[in-house]
Amino acid sequence: MVLEYRKFSHSFVEVKAEKESCATSAELISSSNMQAALSKLETEYAELRSRSEEMLYENQRLAGIISSWTRSSVSLHKLHGATKPSDDRTGLGYNSD
Repeated sequence: MVLEYRKFSHSFVEVKAEKESCATSAELISSSNMQAALSKLETEYAELRSRSEEMLYENQRLAGIISSWTRSSVSLHKLHGATKPSDDRTGLGYNSD
């Protein structure tokens, strides 16, 4: 009986050590998978940040173009408002009668 107890005890210790070894191995694999996922996310973050900066630059460039068009439109309206209609001959030497 004591011999069987020692045998089972020794087997238990071996199984426990193997379980811990497997757990450590699983943790390493899990850690490796997490590291790969983290690396992938960091790469994706860098790409998205770069794309965001490009879009911000493009937005500023387009805002400048639209601002230029708005100023040109205002100037064109002022110029159009200052011109006389084609049938208005006042001030050209014609009699106003």
